[in-house]
Amino acid sequence: MKKHIVTLSSAAKNRLCEILKPTQTNYIRLSVKSGGCNGFNYDLQPINATPNKHDEVIHLDDKNSLLLCSKSIMYLFGLHIDYKHGILSNEFVFMNPNASNHCGCGKSFC
Repeated sequence: MKKHIVTLSSAAKNRLCEILKPTQTNYIRLSVKSGGCNGFNYDLQPINATPNKHDEVIHLDDKNSLLLCSKSIMYLFGLHIDYKHGILSNEFVFMNPNASNHCGCGKSFC
């Protein structure tokens, strides 16, 4: 079995598939962008493009996939993504063992 750069909980996979249902695509791209409280933010966006040869593809189900941006992969090794339902909010939770700092909102890291 292939070991992926990023792992996802069942809740995260299900939520990503729900996000893709109303779109005209079966791909959602995970990348890292500059900004936020600590230097970098995780960015999840449905995309209409097919993966390029350097993108890592993680199948969420039989038709939907998560694409890891090839330029962001070095920041994503070992990342685990979960999705939490709470009283005040529902959100993706990113657990990155290689990040030296995280902000209070959990969306920014360095």
